[in-house]
Amino acid sequence: MCRWRSALNYLAGLVYGDGTLYYYERNNEYFTYVYDSDKEFLEEVGELVMKALKVNYTIVRPSKTKNYYRLQFTSRKVYDYVKKLISERPRKPTKNFIRGFLDAEGSLSVDKKGRIVLEIANRNKQVIETVARWLSKRGIRCTITKHRDRKGIIYKVRIRGWENVGDAINLLDPLHPKIRDKFMKYLHTIKNSRS
Repeated sequence: MCRWRSALNYLAGLVYGDGTLYYYERNNEYFTYVYDSDKEFLEEVGELVMKALKVNYTIVRPSKTKNYYRLQFTSRKVYDYVKKLISERPRKPTKNFIRGFLDAEGSLSVDKKGRIVLEIANRNKQVIETVARWLSKRGIRCTITKHRDRKGIIYKVRIRGWENVGDAINLLDPLHPKIRDKFMKYLHTIKNSRS
């Protein structure tokens, strides 16, 4: 797959999970936003998209009271393509869309008994079911769980077990340190505790 298509599918997965598209009619401006607390991660994404599509990006902190940053592209080409992918990919995902979605909505944890869990959470049941099917077809064992919080119902794709989680991470190759670096840290801790 060509680099620009991979980058846009990845960006669409990120925007679907932790971003927005905004058209400012008065100035005829098109914005594609991704929000995250990790500025270095957003810089990595910005560089990836910039190199693939030859578009500029900026990263801003919306205000001093906010604990997150906003990556923004002001390209109509990016806006239009991401908008199209966001409408298509929840039903027909690609590896790069799911990779972006994992970086946006994923979490990794180890319980007190040393069991590892990789989860991808979203309020849209259909996209969670689609992601679970896509992973299952590639040999990743997963389940879907349903939870209630203050805002309503949230669905999660849950992947458990060291080998299974490792296979999922090798398959999707996430960029976000909350997944990639955390997994390596957990793996290192487990290996040291066994030696």
